[in-house]
Amino acid sequence: MHSLRWYMRQRLLLNSQLEGFSISRMGCSIDADIVLICETIRQWFGSLDAVSHVVQTQVREQVIQAIGSEVHVSYDVLLGTVPLICAELDYIPMSIGVGGWQGFMLVLSIPTYILLLMAQIQLIHRVARCVAWQRHLWAADAAVSFAMAFLWTCTTVGQLVLLELTSYIPMGSVFWFFSKASILVLYVALTALLALMK
Repeated sequence: MHSLRWYMRQRLLLNSQLEGFSISRMGCSIDADIVLICETIRQWFGSLDAVSHVVQTQVREQVIQAIGSEVHVSYDVLLGTVPLICAELDYIPMSIGVGGWQGFMLVLSIPTYILLLMAQIQLIHRVARCVAWQRHLWAADAAVSFAMAFLWTCTTVGQLVLLELTSYIPMGSVFWFFSKASILVLYVALTALLALMK
């Protein structure tokens, strides 16, 4: 979780640097270069403040749009999804019709797991953004990362329990169908909501 928080911290820092950009604060090792750069900027933009305004507005918006809602999927996040992927092995008998499996069970179950993973990864990134800033004490910073890892574990276990509860309902029953369908709708809504958040 440390790497995930570091990534979010860099994104927030980039945004604040672009928001507070000022050409007058730039540094250069050779004074003659500063004069030449400033003259060129005045010819192109009319004034130094104009280029600062362009960077703070247009360039910043383009950079944020280019980064968008893309997320850095760290290895620990991918490893956290392994139990969910292994749970899909239960559905292999469905392909040969063993034990009363039906095709519609696959239609309701597999997309639910896929949307679960998408929502879970996005959710942990939103939380990482909220707690991205580094604490002064290394112990406090490590405690925040540990708390995030604990949250990730609880979320994974909780979602597995939610999905596996339907295994105890007789397959093919109306209640089984509606429970699986409602969980699928829940994760469709959650994934769409998280994807639309900036």
